[in-house]
Amino acid sequence: MTPAARRLTQLLLLTLLFALAAPVLARDSRPTMDFSPPATDSPRATIASLFGEVERGFRLRAESDAHNLGSLLGQRALALIDLDQVPPDLQTPLAVETVLRLYVILGRVDLPPLDEIPDLASVRRTELQRWMVPDTGLTILDSVIDDGLPRFRFGPDTPAIAAQLYPLIAGLPRRQGALQFDPYVVLRDGVGPWLTRLLGEREGVVTPDWSRQRILDIPLWKIAATLVLHLAGLGIAAMAIVLVRRGAGQRGSTSRNRVFGFVLPLLLMPIAAGLRFAVADELRLTGPVLAILEIFWVALFTLGAILLGFAMIRLAADLFIGLARLDRRPGDAQAARLVFRILGLVVALGILVHALDRLGVPVSGIVTGLGVGGIAVALAAQGTLQNLLGGASLIADRPVRIGEFCRFGDRLGTLESIGLRSSRIRSLERTVVTVPNSDLAGMHIENFAQRDRILLHTTLGVRYETTPDQLRAIVADIRTLLIAHPEVAPEQARARFVEFGASSLDIEIFAYVRASDYNSYLAIREDLMLRLMDIVARNGSSVAFPSQTVYLRRDPPDDLAGREAAEAKVAAWRKSGTLPFPFMESGTAGELQDTLPFPPEGSAQRSSP
Repeated sequence: MTPAARRLTQLLLLTLLFALAAPVLARDSRPTMDFSPPATDSPRATIASLFGEVERGFRLRAESDAHNLGSLLGQRALALIDLDQVPPDLQTPLAVETVLRLYVILGRVDLPPLDEIPDLASVRRTELQRWMVPDTGLTILDSVIDDGLPRFRFGPDTPAIAAQLYPLIAGLPRRQGALQFDPYVVLRDGVGPWLTRLLGEREGVVTPDWSRQRILDIPLWKIAATLVLHLAGLGIAAMAIVLVRRGAGQRGSTSRNRVFGFVLPLLLMPIAAGLRFAVADELRLTGPVLAILEIFWVALFTLGAILLGFAMIRLAADLFIGLARLDRRPGDAQAARLVFRILGLVVALGILVHALDRLGVPVSGIVTGLGVGGIAVALAAQGTLQNLLGGASLIADRPVRIGEFCRFGDRLGTLESIGLRSSRIRSLERTVVTVPNSDLAGMHIENFAQRDRILLHTTLGVRYETTPDQLRAIVADIRTLLIAHPEVAPEQARARFVEFGASSLDIEIFAYVRASDYNSYLAIREDLMLRLMDIVARNGSSVAFPSQTVYLRRDPPDDLAGREAAEAKVAAWRKSGTLPFPFMESGTAGELQDTLPFPPEGSAQRSSP
């Protein structure tokens, strides 16, 4: 194998590796840019900027092999040429190609001296709007921008004129001070920064003589490398798909289709991006071949994006059906899948419209039609969409799950299903209540199934014949019961004598039962109630109930001594001016404060003297 053929083989292998590692390589090839826009306020400024930008770009490229001509000249070249009618993805490479041809053309034609080309003062004085480069057919047109300054750019027909003039003028002597090489030849015959760094060549690549023949002004070896790259990329995708199908085939058709639905787009999208990087940035193809390949890359990437969107929609549909348990109702499951398919078509249509816009296809009419149609559909199906979104909110937020008992509004029931339009709840009367999803999602929902404990709050009334000590014994035994019971949380349990009721002495019992199921709670509550009856009976009392007791007896004789003592005490208060009505005298109140013992004598909490 000759050295040139060996070099060509190495080149093909390297560009294939670049296609597979495009995202990593692209991050490292970003040069330091000057963000000030080129001066275009007059024909003189535009031509001077064109010369300056090209020479500046190649000067930066000479300083480092990592600089890419597309990155150095792309956006700045776009400011010099009117390419608004060109598809966005083709604007940058076409601008670079055209600017380099213009540099060669304007450096070899009989261009007037710069001081004779109209400047900003001449433009404003003569209201100049267009200027033609003599003997070339090139036109520099003015378009006013927001700040009111003129903006002179080469006209939209410049790429075609430059392509025709370049082969006729390329052999003429270059102007003094121009670059000593043809910058367009460097773009056409050279390679990108990574291949340049590896091969050590700038203006061209050493290949066999036959491979340097040009087709459509592109070296034959670049066309061959492009073809090999695309065949290799698509071959890798096909091989990966076959391997995935074989590996997933052992897990059933559903699993295989789900895995395959994600693998194929995740292969197509990086391959499309990698091929674009390798061919456009590293092999640096130009002209109509690049335009055709750009359509292929956008189509490949768009196909991957649409397939990825469909795969994600299918996954979302499966999750929705599983969470809503619609798989038990084939009709609802089928309706849900239909809705998600419609959503997938909307997503695919949006991706397709974006791709067509990137390729320069007018999509304003399509977007307008979609907007009007979408508004009409939204108005016609407003209630349905609200219920659909309400069902999605219930499934995503999950205030209550299927099979859980809840309070919704002023009713109680168990949630049985969440459909596309409504939810079904089984009431305590065993009837089925159908609630629109939008209404249920807006209600206050109390979920009883999420309780970790259930409150026991009741009042125990004992008879008035119960003595204070009996009552103390009953309250103490109840507290012992609440602390000792294994199904009662002792932290907040309490039992207190709280009130003299109409027919009973009332003891409040407050405790949390360790149960989430209501049937279990009722069993524990029953056990506690029976134990409370045992406590009351064991202490010689009984549970009170509303009743009236009539006592027949003779009135005892009046206690004359007690009455005389009470009247004498009040008479003494009046005489001394210390009658404690309507308020007690503050000094007396201060003397009496804290004189009663509490806790009472004999209490375990009373400190010993």
